[in-house]
Order: sequence, then structure tokens, then C-alpha cells
Amino acid sequence: MAYDVIIIGAGPAGAMAATRLVSAGVKLAVLEKATLPRRKPCGGALTPQTIVLLEPHIHEVIHRRLFSIRTLFAGDLERVFQSTTHPMLYLVERRRFDHHILQQALQLGGRDVVLKDNFPVRQVEENRDNVTVTGKSGERLTAKYVIAGDGAFSPTARCLGVNPAAGCGWAIDAEVVPDEMVFEKEIHRATIHFGCVTGGYGWIFPKQDYLSCGVGILATSAGLTDGLEVFLTQSFPNATLQVRHRSVHPIPMFRGLGGIATDRICLAGDAAGLADPISGEGIRYALESGNLAADAVLEALEDTSGAENRLAATYVPKIHDGIGKNLDALSRFALPVYQKSPEFFYRKFFLEGAGYRSAFRNLAHRIDRYSVGSPSDRPL
Repeated sequence: MAYDVIIIGAGPAGAMAATRLVSAGVKLAVLEKATLPRRKPCGGALTPQTIVLLEPHIHEVIHRRLFSIRTLFAGDLERVFQSTTHPMLYLVERRRFDHHILQQALQLGGRDVVLKDNFPVRQVEENRDNVTVTGKSGERLTAKYVIAGDGAFSPTARCLGVNPAAGCGWAIDAEVVPDEMVFEKEIHRATIHFGCVTGGYGWIFPKQDYLSCGVGILATSAGLTDGLEVFLTQSFPNATLQVRHRSVHPIPMFRGLGGIATDRICLAGDAAGLADPISGEGIRYALESGNLAADAVLEALEDTSGAENRLAATYVPKIHDGIGKNLDALSRFALPVYQKSPEFFYRKFFLEGAGYRSAFRNLAHRIDRYSVGSPSDRPL
């Protein structure tokens, strides 16, 4: 079966790309290895910057809007950030959230979009004029272009000889049901606890009827299960907890933009390694990269010049000029500081400052500007 575009992966990146493409009348197939809707291990915290990327009806699947974020370091140095006007975090359950975005694409696309779930991909082969995708069942599909938002262990990336998961951090999360008194204490705030595990952090995010709790470590998956148990004991001393659905999952921390696109294939979201190297935030970048991938594909489809439509030449600059510059600044400058002295990092950018992202973006901008400017442009 031939399509204009095949999207591999029905998470935020793939679903967002599908929505953009079907709005432009593109014929496409969406492939998903799991049976939908599927559970997705994730804290499910969306920033206000993420919400603005989504259509208005996304509020139907938001569990909570939080106006308070509590931060700590190693059980001490507490600071509470509060807003009196707009939510600071929006909490979702990923099973419903991801499926909602995909359903918007399916409704918009009608007969122009085909969903094939329970379709694990075995092989992706790029040819001069198209791309062939083969499922584990042996079924073969072809398209002019492929957008792969198929996760940190992306089979598409492996077929391209790219391994974004090589720089992964790791996290474990669980649904925690405490007694009513503890739950009532937590439902109006998010808690982020730096230094609760060596080289990492923990979180408590209140959902509709449970707490999403987890710990993340930047370098290794070793000790995650024990780390979660210690974190829960420290966070809820003497409380009776029901802990369910423990899940270990990779976080593809940004390590650069190498190999995220070819002439006819581009990687988006976790498959491209687009996650904040400090916090692990990835949903926002998945949505943004899904949009950018769709835009790049639309430009390629609309190009009637007869020239070779090289997707990489369009997509990579789009990523670099926005997401890439931001994440590169954090990877080059913020991450080494955090790894060397997490307590200093916390004191500087949480106790004393308003956050680390803007500080390191500004630093990177100044360094880049001075490095390309003339001597008269540089500080004495």
C-alpha cells in the first residue's frame, strides 16, 4: 500500500505530525507497535509552554491544574513557587492524553489517514524515490516520506545506524495511592526533590485519584527500584501506600543533533533524543518536533522544481534554530554544572533564581555572538 507519508509511533510527536499533515490534505498511515490506547510510563506534567501548542479541547484530558510547585534538595532547602493567576503545571494521564491527540488527527483526516496499531516495525528501507516500511508480520507499506516518533529505542533510528538512546538517562515511576489525609495534602502542589537519589531527582505529581511518583537518574538504571522505595519512605513517613504499575523507562537526554534526518526520513521526539538534559522534560519537544517534521515534509511534497527533495536539508535547520539551540545550551553549559555540583546548581537556580533554562540560553547566545563577531564586538 502506498501513501504520501508514513508516521511510525502514535505518541505526541507522531500524533502532532499527523494532525498537521491531515489538515493539509496529505494521505498518510500511522503505525503503532502497541494496541491503542496504551499505557505510557511518564510523570505526565505539562508546562504552560506545552499547553499553547495544543488545540483547545486538550483541557478535556487534564487531570489537575497546579498553581504551586515545591522544590527540595536532599530533604532540605525547600522553596515553593506559586502563581495566583495562571497554572504552573498541567497534569495528564498519558494513556488518555496521547490517544486524544491522535483522535483529533483521525477525525480531521477521515479517509485520508489509516491507523495500524499492534504493528511493530521490523525494517525501514530508504530508496531513491520512496521508503518501504516492513512490519514484523511481513506486511509492507511504502511512502514518499517517513516521520518516526517511535521512542528512545527507535527501530527507525537503528535502521539508519543512529542510536539516540546511547545518551539516555533512566527513570522509574509508579502510581501511588496513599491514605486520604496524605492525598489531600498533595493534591494542590507538585513536588520535585533534587538529590533524593545520587545523581538524580524525584517527583510527586497528583493525578485524579492517585499520585504519580518516580525518580530519575541521568547516567544509569542501576539502583532505580531501591531509589524509588527510599524516596517514597522519605516523602511519606509512616503512611500506608498502595504502589502499583512500577515501570522503568529511558529518558533520551539531548546530546546533539547528529543523524536525525536523511533525504526521506526524519526522527522526532524521543527518537531524535529531544529531552531536557536536566529535568528530562520531553513532551513539549516531542510536540514541537512533530510540527516541524510535518512542515518539512509538506515543503518537500509541495516542491515541484524537479530537484531532489532532501528532507534533512529542511528539517534539521528547523530543529536547530529552535529546539536544538535551547537544548544544546543546556547540554553544553548547564549539564556539566549540574553533574559536578548538583547542590550548587539547585541553590543558584532554584533557591536564588527563577530557573536555569533562560540563564544558560542567554549564556550560549552571548558566547556564540562573541565567537563570530569582530574584535570590536567583544568585551574588553
